[in-house]
Amino acid sequence: MGSTFNSASAADLDASYDAAPIEWAGSFLVRGRVLGVFPSNKQSFIPAVNTTVTNAVIPEIDFSYFLTDNIAFETICCVTSHKVKLSGVGTIGKTWFIPATLTAQYHFHAGNGFKPYIGVGPHMAIILSDKAKAPFTSFKLKNPRFGVAFQAGADFMLDEHWLINVDVKKIFTSFKANVNNGAVVGKAKINPWIAGVGIGYRF
Repeated sequence: MGSTFNSASAADLDASYDAAPIEWAGSFLVRGRVLGVFPSNKQSFIPAVNTTVTNAVIPEIDFSYFLTDNIAFETICCVTSHKVKLSGVGTIGKTWFIPATLTAQYHFHAGNGFKPYIGVGPHMAIILSDKAKAPFTSFKLKNPRFGVAFQAGADFMLDEHWLINVDVKKIFTSFKANVNNGAVVGKAKINPWIAGVGIGYRF
Protein backbone atom coordinates (compact mmCIF):
# COMPACT_ATOMS: atom_id res chain seq x y z
CA MET A 1 0.00 0.00 0.00
CA GLY A 2 2.88 2.35 0.82
CA SER A 3 4.44 1.82 -2.61
CA THR A 4 1.05 2.42 -4.29
CA PHE A 5 0.65 5.71 -2.39
CA ASN A 6 4.18 6.83 -3.30
CA SER A 7 3.63 6.01 -6.98
CA ALA A 8 0.35 7.91 -7.03
CA SER A 9 1.95 10.91 -5.30
CA ALA A 10 4.80 11.02 -7.82
CA ALA A 11 2.33 10.84 -10.70
CA ASP A 12 0.28 13.68 -9.20
CA LEU A 13 3.40 15.86 -8.90
CA ASP A 14 4.42 15.14 -12.49
CA ALA A 15 0.97 16.11 -13.75
CA SER A 16 0.40 19.07 -11.43
CA TYR A 17 2.07 21.67 -13.65
CA ASP A 18 -0.25 21.08 -16.62
CA ALA A 19 -3.26 20.51 -14.38
CA ALA A 20 -2.82 23.95 -12.78
CA PRO A 21 -1.08 26.22 -15.36
CA ILE A 22 0.37 29.52 -14.26
CA GLU A 23 -1.88 32.57 -14.56
CA TRP A 24 0.28 35.15 -16.36
CA ALA A 25 -2.13 38.09 -16.64
CA GLY A 26 -0.81 40.96 -14.50
CA SER A 27 2.63 39.34 -14.06
CA PHE A 28 5.97 41.14 -14.33
CA LEU A 29 8.91 39.22 -15.77
CA VAL A 30 12.55 40.26 -15.36
CA ARG A 31 15.29 38.51 -17.33
CA GLY A 32 19.07 38.82 -17.45
CA ARG A 33 20.61 37.73 -20.72
CA VAL A 34 23.93 37.61 -22.53
CA LEU A 35 23.51 38.86 -26.11
CA GLY A 36 25.50 38.44 -29.28
CA VAL A 37 25.02 41.34 -31.73
CA PHE A 38 25.81 40.49 -35.37
CA PRO A 39 25.45 43.35 -37.90
CA SER A 40 24.82 42.53 -41.57
CA ASN A 41 26.94 45.44 -42.93
CA LYS A 42 25.29 46.85 -46.04
CA GLN A 43 26.13 50.41 -46.96
CA SER A 44 26.03 53.20 -49.52
CA PHE A 45 28.73 55.87 -49.15
CA ILE A 46 30.09 58.71 -51.30
CA PRO A 47 32.77 58.13 -52.38
CA ALA A 48 32.08 54.38 -52.62
CA VAL A 49 33.80 52.58 -49.72
CA ASN A 50 33.15 49.35 -47.85
CA THR A 51 32.71 49.53 -44.09
CA THR A 52 32.29 46.83 -41.46
CA VAL A 53 30.58 47.19 -38.09
CA THR A 54 32.11 44.69 -35.66
CA ASN A 55 30.18 42.08 -33.69
CA ALA A 56 29.65 42.51 -29.95
CA VAL A 57 28.80 40.44 -26.86
CA ILE A 58 26.95 42.41 -24.16
CA PRO A 59 24.94 41.90 -20.94
CA GLU A 60 21.27 42.89 -21.04
CA ILE A 61 18.28 43.21 -18.72
CA ASP A 62 14.74 43.12 -20.05
CA PHE A 63 11.34 43.71 -18.47
CA SER A 64 7.99 42.28 -19.55
CA TYR A 65 4.43 42.95 -18.42
CA PHE A 66 1.60 40.53 -19.25
CA LEU A 67 -1.75 42.14 -20.11
CA THR A 68 -3.28 38.68 -20.52
CA ASP A 69 -2.00 35.11 -20.25
CA ASN A 70 -0.78 35.41 -23.86
CA ILE A 71 -0.12 39.09 -24.62
CA ALA A 72 2.87 40.92 -23.15
CA PHE A 73 5.08 43.94 -23.77
CA GLU A 74 8.87 43.77 -23.44
CA THR A 75 11.51 46.49 -23.23
CA ILE A 76 15.25 46.01 -22.92
CA CYS A 77 18.04 47.88 -21.14
CA CYS A 78 21.58 47.61 -22.47
CA VAL A 79 24.47 49.53 -23.98
CA THR A 80 26.55 48.20 -26.88
CA SER A 81 29.85 49.25 -28.41
CA HIS A 82 31.04 48.69 -31.98
CA LYS A 83 34.05 49.61 -34.09
CA VAL A 84 33.51 50.77 -37.66
CA LYS A 85 36.22 49.57 -40.04
CA LEU A 86 37.03 50.73 -43.56
CA SER A 87 38.12 48.04 -46.03
CA GLY A 88 41.87 48.15 -46.61
CA VAL A 89 42.36 50.88 -43.98
CA GLY A 90 41.21 49.59 -40.60
CA THR A 91 39.20 51.16 -37.80
CA ILE A 92 37.88 54.64 -38.55
CA GLY A 93 35.83 55.12 -35.39
CA LYS A 94 34.07 53.65 -32.40
CA THR A 95 30.54 54.17 -31.14
CA TRP A 96 28.56 53.46 -27.98
CA PHE A 97 24.76 53.43 -28.23
CA ILE A 98 21.57 52.24 -26.54
CA PRO A 99 19.45 49.91 -28.72
CA ALA A 100 16.10 50.90 -27.21
CA THR A 101 13.44 48.39 -28.25
CA LEU A 102 9.78 47.82 -27.29
CA THR A 103 8.03 44.71 -28.59
CA ALA A 104 4.45 43.50 -28.35
CA GLN A 105 4.52 39.74 -27.87
CA TYR A 106 2.18 36.78 -28.21
CA HIS A 107 3.04 33.89 -25.87
CA PHE A 108 1.92 30.33 -26.54
CA HIS A 109 1.46 27.65 -23.88
CA ALA A 110 2.89 24.40 -25.21
CA GLY A 111 2.73 22.46 -21.93
CA ASN A 112 5.43 21.13 -19.59
CA GLY A 113 6.62 24.64 -18.81
CA PHE A 114 7.54 25.45 -22.43
CA LYS A 115 6.32 28.90 -23.54
CA PRO A 116 7.40 30.04 -27.03
CA TYR A 117 6.58 33.58 -28.19
CA ILE A 118 6.82 35.94 -31.14
CA GLY A 119 6.97 39.75 -31.11
CA VAL A 120 7.30 42.92 -33.15
CA GLY A 121 7.81 46.58 -32.28
CA PRO A 122 9.70 49.84 -32.77
CA HIS A 123 13.44 50.26 -32.30
CA MET A 124 15.44 53.40 -31.62
CA ALA A 125 19.25 53.61 -31.51
CA ILE A 126 20.41 56.40 -29.20
CA ILE A 127 24.04 57.37 -29.84
CA LEU A 128 25.98 57.97 -26.62
CA SER A 129 29.35 58.64 -28.22
CA ASP A 130 31.09 58.45 -31.59
CA LYS A 131 34.83 58.91 -31.70
CA ALA A 132 37.25 58.91 -34.64
CA LYS A 133 40.50 56.97 -34.59
CA ALA A 134 43.68 58.54 -35.95
CA PRO A 135 44.50 59.41 -38.68
CA PHE A 136 40.79 60.23 -39.11
CA THR A 137 39.89 63.56 -37.55
CA SER A 138 36.11 63.19 -37.20
CA PHE A 139 33.51 60.41 -37.09
CA LYS A 140 29.89 61.43 -36.55
CA LEU A 141 26.68 59.40 -36.55
CA LYS A 142 23.26 61.03 -36.84
CA ASN A 143 21.25 60.63 -33.63
CA PRO A 144 18.76 59.04 -33.02
CA ARG A 145 17.98 56.39 -35.62
CA PHE A 146 14.68 54.52 -35.87
CA GLY A 147 13.78 51.06 -37.09
CA VAL A 148 11.67 47.99 -36.42
CA ALA A 149 12.40 44.78 -34.50
CA PHE A 150 11.06 41.26 -35.03
CA GLN A 151 11.46 38.70 -32.27
CA ALA A 152 11.06 35.00 -31.51
CA GLY A 153 12.00 33.12 -28.37
CA ALA A 154 10.93 30.75 -25.62
CA ASP A 155 10.81 30.53 -21.84
CA PHE A 156 11.43 27.19 -20.13
CA MET A 157 9.76 27.32 -16.70
CA LEU A 158 11.72 25.69 -13.88
CA ASP A 159 8.91 26.41 -11.41
CA GLU A 160 6.23 29.11 -11.00
CA HIS A 161 8.85 31.85 -10.80
CA TRP A 162 12.23 30.88 -12.26
CA LEU A 163 12.86 30.25 -15.95
CA ILE A 164 15.50 29.87 -18.64
CA ASN A 165 15.12 32.01 -21.77
CA VAL A 166 16.41 31.94 -25.34
CA ASP A 167 15.65 34.85 -27.67
CA VAL A 168 16.45 36.00 -31.22
CA LYS A 169 15.72 39.43 -32.70
CA LYS A 170 16.18 40.83 -36.20
CA ILE A 171 16.40 44.62 -36.17
CA PHE A 172 16.13 46.71 -39.32
CA THR A 173 17.96 49.98 -38.76
CA SER A 174 20.70 52.12 -40.30
CA PHE A 175 23.18 54.84 -39.37
CA LYS A 176 24.02 57.99 -41.31
CA ALA A 177 27.74 58.63 -41.00
CA ASN A 178 30.00 61.61 -41.70
CA VAL A 179 33.77 60.96 -41.72
CA ASN A 180 36.51 63.60 -41.84
CA ASN A 181 34.08 66.52 -41.99
CA GLY A 182 32.28 65.31 -45.10
CA ALA A 183 35.12 63.54 -46.92
CA VAL A 184 32.99 60.39 -46.68
CA VAL A 185 29.24 60.53 -46.15
CA GLY A 186 26.47 57.97 -46.47
CA LYS A 187 24.36 55.34 -44.79
CA ALA A 188 25.29 52.01 -43.21
CA LYS A 189 22.46 49.48 -42.94
CA ILE A 190 23.59 47.36 -40.02
CA ASN A 191 20.31 45.37 -39.65
CA PRO A 192 21.73 43.20 -36.84
CA TRP A 193 20.72 39.77 -35.63
CA ILE A 194 20.65 39.71 -31.82
CA ALA A 195 20.75 36.30 -30.13
CA GLY A 196 20.52 35.86 -26.37
CA VAL A 197 20.28 33.35 -23.56
CA GLY A 198 19.65 33.95 -19.87
CA ILE A 199 17.56 33.42 -16.78
CA GLY A 200 14.43 35.17 -15.54
CA TYR A 201 12.11 35.60 -12.60
CA ARG A 202 8.34 36.08 -12.61
CA PHE A 203 6.71 38.38 -10.04
